[in-house]
Amino acid sequence: MKNFEKYEKEIKDIGCHFAVIKNGKVCRCNDDISCNNCIFNTPCDEERIKWLYEEYKEPLLTNEEREYLKAVIKPFRKKVKFITKGKPGFNPILFINMGEDIDIAIPLEFGVKFEQLAYSKEYSLQELGL
Repeated sequence: MKNFEKYEKEIKDIGCHFAVIKNGKVCRCNDDISCNNCIFNTPCDEERIKWLYEEYKEPLLTNEEREYLKAVIKPFRKKVKFITKGKPGFNPILFINMGEDIDIAIPLEFGVKFEQLAYSKEYSLQELGL
């Protein structure tokens, strides 16, 4: 399924001047949405058309997971190199890598599971919609 098929209703309602926020939501491109929050680079018309014909990909994070991670990384967001899910022992752990061998480990045994993330794959903040 292509993006234009997945988001057909939203695009018809909005029109051809739409934006896609980093969390994957399609919305009207206007003063309320800054270009920094959109996945398209300016000038965006050509990128918007390319995106319409790309295969639709399910988001890697649920809204709950995304909000949780945003809150966790907020104080040091600019230092984050990548995020990965590891499974030392029996309990999955989310590692936030800030380079220079500095990792923050978050046990995932309570609540948020990050089930769509593959073990040992390095995810950029952009890939995760952060």
